[in-house]
Amino acid sequence: MVGISRGLLMNPDMLIIDEPSMGLAPSLVKDIAAAINKLEEKISLIVADQNLTFILSIADRIYIMDGGRIKRSGTKCRESKRRNREISRVINLSDTDENSAMKLAFASKDALLEDTEAGAHRFEQEYHGCAQCALAALMDTFPQIRNPEAFRAASGLGGGVGLSTEGTCGALAGGVLAIGLFFGRELEAFGDPESKRFTAYRLAKRLQDRFAAEYGSGICAGIQQQVMGRSYPLYDPEAFKIFVQDGGHSHKCPQVVGRGARWAAEILLEELEAAGTDLEFSP
Repeated sequence: MVGISRGLLMNPDMLIIDEPSMGLAPSLVKDIAAAINKLEEKISLIVADQNLTFILSIADRIYIMDGGRIKRSGTKCRESKRRNREISRVINLSDTDENSAMKLAFASKDALLEDTEAGAHRFEQEYHGCAQCALAALMDTFPQIRNPEAFRAASGLGGGVGLSTEGTCGALAGGVLAIGLFFGRELEAFGDPESKRFTAYRLAKRLQDRFAAEYGSGICAGIQQQVMGRSYPLYDPEAFKIFVQDGGHSHKCPQVVGRGARWAAEILLEELEAAGTDLEFSP
């Protein structure tokens, strides 16, 4: 904040801010973001930072650089009096240039899929909450969509929504959330002039179809019936106890969550490639 204040003393038309979130506690990062959002009403800003969540909260345009070169870029204009006061903003991956590249920290596509499945399986065994476990594994595989707020928002989706088992399987829901983080419409463009939501619909339907082909359903209770021979109203403590005794958390649901995360990763990779994204695998 002191550095920003010193820059403002010069009454500049543009201010360049380097790594403002580095080394700060989350609460202070939020304060910095609030200050920057106020500043953009008065001057133009260029912000360089590695914290994507932070950048998402402040920016209109982003340039993603690797090795000193711009790999991807995109814009989103705000419909407000600040339209000419643009600063960097992370955009939906479907907006990337045809020749864009995405580096993935895996030796191959198969290695990526195996790691995603294993991660989701492990998360479900250790932490439970199928939607969050599938989503967390996909966020680990694709750091571009890592979003703590989206992860928190998935809390109530476990066990077919609120442990009711009557709604969508949490593994399916977590995969659909990951799809939306990549290809969904944004709040700032609610009217969706580019019809991005239809890409999310199409990919979500593909994932639903995978669950239906494997388990005969995308509903939690139906999948339990297929995998465990019966369904369990998980909100009931006694039923939940029996579910655990029958292997629900040790291997039954972890297998479903692992497969669901893997299928979602496959769908994402295929769509990214179809959109012209060059997937660069490196161990």
